[in-house]
Amino acid sequence: MEAQTPDSFFSGPPVLHHHSPRAKLSLQANDLRLAPTLQKLFPDASPHTNGTTTSPTNGSTTPPEAEDIEIAAEDIDVWVTSE
Repeated sequence: MEAQTPDSFFSGPPVLHHHSPRAKLSLQANDLRLAPTLQKLFPDASPHTNGTTTSPTNGSTTPPEAEDIEIAAEDIDVWVTSE
């Protein structure tokens, strides 16, 4: 493990710490199913669609629900360190 942030990580001085309070994590439902760690961290994440309708559009045969369901977890504190 490196003791400091690599120079290639940031164009300025090394970033050793960043805190982002009340961040929002959003990802597609299919991606969440592939990430068991996130499933454990956010069991109450709320699914919602991104303005889709219930019928396929643009000749798509896949229902929008299968593609466009977004899972969101809000008010997450994000801490980034170099260690």
